[in-house]
Formats: sequence, structure tokens, C-alpha cells
Amino acid sequence: LALCSLLAAVPSAHGMKLAFSVPGLGGAISLLAANKAISATAVRMQVSPAGSTPSGNNVLYAKAAPGGKLGDCPFTHKANFALRAKGIDFPTTLIDFDAKPAWFLEDINPKGTCPVVVTGDGTCLTESDDIVAWADKQSPSPQLIGRPNSDKALEVAGAVFPAAAGLIKNQDAALEEEKRAALKAALANLNAYLISNPGPLLLGSEVSAEDCRLVGPLYHASVAIPHYKKYDPLADFPAVQAYLSALQSTEAWQKSVYDPDVVVWGWSKFYQ
Repeated sequence: LALCSLLAAVPSAHGMKLAFSVPGLGGAISLLAANKAISATAVRMQVSPAGSTPSGNNVLYAKAAPGGKLGDCPFTHKANFALRAKGIDFPTTLIDFDAKPAWFLEDINPKGTCPVVVTGDGTCLTESDDIVAWADKQSPSPQLIGRPNSDKALEVAGAVFPAAAGLIKNQDAALEEEKRAALKAALANLNAYLISNPGPLLLGSEVSAEDCRLVGPLYHASVAIPHYKKYDPLADFPAVQAYLSALQSTEAWQKSVYDPDVVVWGWSKFYQ
């Protein structure tokens, strides 16, 4: 992580804009180089070709989808949603996973995974849980971690993704009913939890770390399962439907969501 340390030693530009050219993008890209959150009505994104250079500090690196779109990774969705919920509007640099830049592997994250956040002091955060925890420390509200009843919320939220992924990936007809039943049980538990707790989100009216964990898996289930399995897994769970609608109404959702066709593309490798 030598580059991250080097970037930390560069003086802050305190609002000065830096412009540089990225091959293949046909022009200069401006980045705000201040060591502070960047306010914007829409999240700015750029695709980072293999020959380009790192984007500096105060940046979220995320998987790219075809066409230069934000990718489908639910772990990136968790981290991105947490950042936006806390009002941290870092620009997003998209990494082509089919041609990962050498500088990304050598200087940012040798594991080659996303999400990655490079903070204002040059620290590289390469795990989504670490990004959520860091984001929570940047401002007091909303409190993401350590809220009352968070253990139960985490239990019901954490069961959705493995069940949904197991069903979406399944190609064995003999296991299909078992996979559907597992997801139905996870969603039934979530539905019961939502009915018995004041909402509209998992721990009340403000976003929590548990919401950040669930936002990607629930979105994937609501898009990929109707497409590939030809049924709506949320149809029997009105409280879950209302919860997803509440998530979708937040500014954090609007700034972190990716297109439904990207969700379908992300799971297509299991159907080739």
C-alpha cells in the first residue's frame, strides 16, 4: 500500500480542482482534491482503464459493469449506501474486473477486490464492514453501528443474501424447491421482524449498518429472481415490500443504486 502512504503526504489542495486526461475517455476529468467530503446532487463516476493512474484520496473504487456503469457488487452497495447515508459523497472510480489496472493491484488493493475507499489521509479500506465503520465515525448522525436491537436486526438481515444467492445460482432442478423454501423462510422471518418493530427501516426511521447490509441482497432478490426464476419472491411479504420501498426513497439509495439490467448481468455467468 505504498501509494496510499505517499498520497497521505501530499498537501491538501483545499478545494482546488485538478484536471487530467484519461486515455479512452476523450477529455479531461476534474476531481476536487480537498480532504473533505464532496457534495454533489449526483455521484460522479469515471472508468479507470488499465493504463491510467489512481484517482487520489477521498475516492470510492467500485466494480464496473459493461458500458461504464456502476457494477452489481452487493458488498460495494453496502459500503456505498453507508457513505451516502452519512453524507460522504466521494466520487466513484470504476474498476474493470476483466482488466484490472496494475496500479490498483500493486498500490491500492493487492487482493483485487472492491469496494475500496481511500480516505483523506491516504488510508486504504478494502473491506465493506471497515468502510461502514469508518463512515460511522465521520459524523454523529445517523448512527449506523451499535443501535438498540441491532443484534436481532443483523440476524434477520444476514440470512437473506445466502438464501437468495443459493436460489439464483441453483441449476439443479432437484434442489429448486429446497432453495426456494430457504429464501421463503428468510423473508418470512424478515417480514415478521418488520411487523413487530417500528419502521420504516430495520431500527426505526434512520439508516443503520444492518440496513446497509441488507440493501444489496434484497435489491438483487427483487430483480434477479423474477428474471431468472420467473416469480416474485417478495409477493407474499408486504412488510418486506414496504421496507424495500422505504430504502428506495432515501437519498442514499438514489446515490448508490445500479441499474436493474446490471443486476441481471451480474448473475448471468450462472446461466451461460
